[in-house]
Amino acid sequence: KVVTSYRALGTILKKYRSGKLPKVFAIIPTLSNWEEILYLTQPDKWSTQAVYKATKLFVSQGNDSISQRFLNMILLPRVRNDILTSNKKKSPINSQFTSRKHLKLNHHLYQSIIKATWRPAALFKGFIIPLCEDGQCTVKEAHIIGGILKKMTIPVMHSAAALLKIASLDYTNTNCIFIKVFLEKRYALPTQVIQGVVSYFAKFLNIPPEKANIHTVWYQALLTFVTYYGSKLSKEQKHQIKQVCKL
Repeated sequence: KVVTSYRALGTILKKYRSGKLPKVFAIIPTLSNWEEILYLTQPDKWSTQAVYKATKLFVSQGNDSISQRFLNMILLPRVRNDILTSNKKKSPINSQFTSRKHLKLNHHLYQSIIKATWRPAALFKGFIIPLCEDGQCTVKEAHIIGGILKKMTIPVMHSAAALLKIASLDYTNTNCIFIKVFLEKRYALPTQVIQGVVSYFAKFLNIPPEKANIHTVWYQALLTFVTYYGSKLSKEQKHQIKQVCKL
């Protein structure tokens, strides 16, 4: 009976546009086997309106762990697929020089990410960090999702932790876009995070120029860091950054 009920719910979510949803939908985050139940509804076939409804439900009713898992296994792949399919005909998906007017994300998925900022820890651990760690994040994805983060007010504690984590990852243009987004928020960053960003840029001092493959966004992020945090640096950190600026 449970299987039948949730498969039927999946049919509703596939065609959902607006209005109330059955009560069996609202109780999903409270179930011990909620992941198994959720998959009975075939979330990859939900309408984007249903994805928004589900995101709102999970970030408001689930704890951080459940919200994080939902954002990672449901929202992240839907967002990435939508960006890919809505933009692939306009310009190459891996282009490093993407016109902003060509960046698109379905409105309901866009609102889903905004709603997810209610749970910043879950958003960063389940969505942003996995996207950066993937190594296949495109410039378009970074610009669209980074643009949302730039607009939203997110507590410094969570943003600082995310910035430190991304700065510890291998260099990619897309990770650098996220670093620049966080730096532009001009948070009062903890000393550990500032050191993490210094180390991120300083590691390029040990890479031969012909192998560094540095792009414009890296220099933009460096300029942002120096502009907003230059006065916060120690004498040793300033020396390192001065050497980096010569690259």
